[in-house]
Amino acid sequence: MEITESTYRPKFGLLEGARLYKELHKRVRVAQLFKRSYMFYALHALCVFIAIAIIWYFLVVTTNTILFSVFAMLLAMCLSQLGGYMHDAAHMMVLKTKVMNDVAGTICACTMRTTGIRTRKDTILISTFRFFRLPAHGTHRKRDSHGC
Repeated sequence: MEITESTYRPKFGLLEGARLYKELHKRVRVAQLFKRSYMFYALHALCVFIAIAIIWYFLVVTTNTILFSVFAMLLAMCLSQLGGYMHDAAHMMVLKTKVMNDVAGTICACTMRTTGIRTRKDTILISTFRFFRLPAHGTHRKRDSHGC
């Protein structure tokens, strides 16, 4: 079913929704959830990169097909974390400056590219990170709360 003005009935009116959003925004700000957590990103990234190195080692040395499959799934989970870092870096959420976020995102993209993801165009992930940085990508942020 397609959502249109005639099929969508908001739970709250415009004024009530604005009031609730303002209250939520205040609670999030007071809880300092908008504040960057450098320690979180540093420790989490360190764990992810160490896990990728360990998993990569076991992928190379194992001859058991089942173990290989398990390690491949674990590697995919770690690489998805790097995709999250790329996205956060593109939205300038990881570090303070644009250059530092670009470097962090590019490192994640290069790591993903060199850990076994191969496509017809080997630079697809770096291109993907460049897409994340485009202003048009930010338009999805304008509609975050729609449909919730």
